[in-house]
Amino acid sequence: MVERNSSNYRLEICPGNKRDAWTLLELIEKHVEPGTTIYSDLWRGYRNLGQHGYYHGTVNHSYNFVDPASGVHTNTVESNWRPLKNRMERGGVGLHKNFAHHLCEYMWLRSHKNDHDVFMSFINAIAGIYNVDN
Repeated sequence: MVERNSSNYRLEICPGNKRDAWTLLELIEKHVEPGTTIYSDLWRGYRNLGQHGYYHGTVNHSYNFVDPASGVHTNTVESNWRPLKNRMERGGVGLHKNFAHHLCEYMWLRSHKNDHDVFMSFINAIAGIYNVDN
C-alpha cells in the first residue's frame, strides 16, 4: 500500500506472503480509513472493497496502464515496487529470500533519501528507539 500525495510510507508484510482477499481486507482495514478511495488493478481479491466502505477505482492492465475514462492508475505502487525488485535482482537476492528484511531496508532508505548523512540518520533512529542520548 502506498498513500498518494504523501512522503510517509507505511509498510506491512503479508503474513507468510499470504495473498488472498481476506488477508488483504484485514490489512486495508488496519491501515485505511473507511470512505477512502483505493485504486487497484482487477485482481479478484480487491473485488469486494466497495462492500466494506471503500470507494474502489480500477484499471485493466490488459488494455492500458491508466484508465482513459477515470484516470485510475496503479503507477504509484508500481514505481515503488520496480526499484526494489531491480535492487534485489542486481544484488543476487531472490525475491523470496528474506524479502521482508529487504523491503524494510528499501522503505527506510527511501524515506531518508534526502538526508545528508544516511548512516547518521540510521544511528539516530536506533538511539531514538532505545532512548540513548546522542
